[in-house]
Amino acid sequence: MDDLRAALAAFVGLGVAWFDTARPSGVAVLNPTIALGRLIENLEDSLLRQYRAVADTWSELATVSPHLGRRPEGAHPDLDGVERVESPEQMRERLEELSFAARGSVFCIQPGGPHSRESLAAARMLDLRGLRHGVDKRSSVR
Repeated sequence: MDDLRAALAAFVGLGVAWFDTARPSGVAVLNPTIALGRLIENLEDSLLRQYRAVADTWSELATVSPHLGRRPEGAHPDLDGVERVESPEQMRERLEELSFAARGSVFCIQPGGPHSRESLAAARMLDLRGLRHGVDKRSSVR
């Protein structure tokens, strides 16, 4: 009986039921379609609040990271956003920065032969991080 009371209290807390002494059960509930719609709407509102809070922190990132806002070493002087990175260490470092800071697209050309398993595993982790942020990544491997 305690589990039932706890469940009913949870439904009341979610706003899809309320205590009603006029009813034999002591509880009134919304029509399931309306209740489900309300729960979905509440979840959407919560997610939008969380998204806005996360999005607001991106504007603060420039003050924390000395790399944002500077012209990267190897950046092409005439092409905004284009830079040449040659060493694997520089490439991993730059891709890690981009996996956090990029908000649109990242395009890269990767010359050379087959990549090591370690390199592929590191790249996969960074690619997934960017994809979770909605970044479109295009790579050309020669």
